Amino acid sequence: MSFRRRKRFIKISSLNDLHNFSNRIINGIIISEDNFEVLAEIKHELRASKNLSVSSSAQNNLELTPKSVTKGTAISALQDYYAVNKKDTVAFGDGMNDLEMFGQVHYSVAMGNASELVKKEATYETLSNLESGISHFLNFLSSQ
Repeated sequence: MSFRRRKRFIKISSLNDLHNFSNRIINGIIISEDNFEVLAEIKHELRASKNLSVSSSAQNNLELTPKSVTKGTAISALQDYYAVNKKDTVAFGDGMNDLEMFGQVHYSVAMGNASELVKKEATYETLSNLESGISHFLNFLSSQ
């Protein structure tokens, strides 16, 4: 038996639309393949919102989530739910949207393909995602 998840997309064309659908939105993404300056302006405006958290996994996108929901809050909730100590947790990241979770774990690991800022914020760096960087780091960690 297979299950197909229905994806429901809502096109947001204005700030008014955003407010009208805000109670139904879990997350959003804005993508521009060629106009990074406009994305930067939009990012600046959206960051002023009291309800949205704005991050990016690449230069060509903005990722929007409710202010109270980040990768960091997700890790914190899982640590609490499963009673896992912070010193026993690892987070791997390669984009700006991964920085929030680095503060919630003991081992923050930047992938080799990460931006320089992500590498600077991490406590460790491993090989890229195409070079089995996660496996490489976990083998390193288990040998310690």
